[in-house]
Amino acid sequence: MRPPMRLGKEQLRALWETLRATQPNEIDCEAFHAQLAAFAEARARGGESDEAFAAVEAHRRLCPSCGEECDALVALLKEPPPAE
Repeated sequence: MRPPMRLGKEQLRALWETLRATQPNEIDCEAFHAQLAAFAEARARGGESDEAFAAVEAHRRLCPSCGEECDALVALLKEPPPAE
């Protein structure tokens, strides 16, 4: 039998911060991806996150994978179109 896994102080702190930041109206990754295009376009235009995207913004902050994907899409949308 394997001994129980022990978390370090930084891992416990990160877990606590994530748990503390959760909201009753959380969305999952699938719901996040359904709204990602509109959310990223709004962020790329410099629009402030409004109430319509509150759950999307919360998920972006809490989910490292979705956050990285969103940040990459926003950066791509901010690039000027290629010259022809």
